[in-house]
Amino acid sequence: MTALVATFRSPYEEVSVDARATELTALPGLEQLRWGIAGKTVAPPIDRLFGITLEAVDSGTAAYRMPATGWLDWRGGVMTEGVLAVVLDSAHLGAVYTTVAPATGFVTVSTSIQLGDRVRPGSGPLTASGHVLHTTATHVLSTAAVRDGDNRLVARSTSRSALFPLPAPACTPPSNPATIPDAAVGFRPHELPVPERWHPSPGSLSAEFATAPLGRLTGLRILSFEDGEFSAVLPANAWFSSPLGNIQGGVLAFLAERTAYGAVRTALPSGTTAATQDIALSYLRRVPVDDAELRADGAVVATGRTVAHAEVRIHDGKGRTVAAALATHGVHQDT
Repeated sequence: MTALVATFRSPYEEVSVDARATELTALPGLEQLRWGIAGKTVAPPIDRLFGITLEAVDSGTAAYRMPATGWLDWRGGVMTEGVLAVVLDSAHLGAVYTTVAPATGFVTVSTSIQLGDRVRPGSGPLTASGHVLHTTATHVLSTAAVRDGDNRLVARSTSRSALFPLPAPACTPPSNPATIPDAAVGFRPHELPVPERWHPSPGSLSAEFATAPLGRLTGLRILSFEDGEFSAVLPANAWFSSPLGNIQGGVLAFLAERTAYGAVRTALPSGTTAATQDIALSYLRRVPVDDAELRADGAVVATGRTVAHAEVRIHDGKGRTVAAALATHGVHQDT
């Protein structure tokens, strides 16, 4: 089935270039984010895809919100753990951005995610808060946590970001955001009706990936699988772009998490399944938006009665390794 993300390209191009965003690099990161809250800049594509909104910022902190829509459903009305990496990454990005100087960019170097309670679509908005723990001239260490509508902790993570200089902007933006009109909100795919899905029977891995709303939204699909090994692909689509113009790190974490899950599933005995508990990623290079397929190859490292481990490598369209991950899964009876 054709992924819905493929239908989003035309609306994306209508708002893909925001001249104000370039001008804003003349301001400290905290001021840039405040312009965003004031509605003066277009939200990055990844935020509009999932409905993520920046709610509050202060020096070293940022708070985001993401609706738990039916698009996040994976299997049997349960949200996949990997998608939480997307809103966690936004929280890290926002917190780090509040500390950077003018004309400064950054990339995620590594992240470690721990999953808590499972989330069901419709369980209320998810709130993600990010906090900077430590800064140097070249790196920033941050933490982030996600809670559901009942204030349950569903995920937390730590992340390290590397800073780098950006070209100096050609002009300086107005000092008062009120002097310019609000930016257009733009198309937001998460508001589209969620298509009906078929709930696959337990053990049907192929049907699970093919029918999950989140798989159809993102374009994630299985490439191949056999005992203990699993490969999946995801397009480097413009909708996955971060504010800095590359594929968001949380999207790569989502791809790695689903691939590790697929590998573990192929190695489990009939009647059992897995849920991701932890995943750690190293980001090896920035991934451009070029629509090339990102390929993730996963392999089981070890399995036990209650715990399984898998490793993943993600490659870009040129075959270069862009990220590596190690995931831990809890094993339980399938229902």
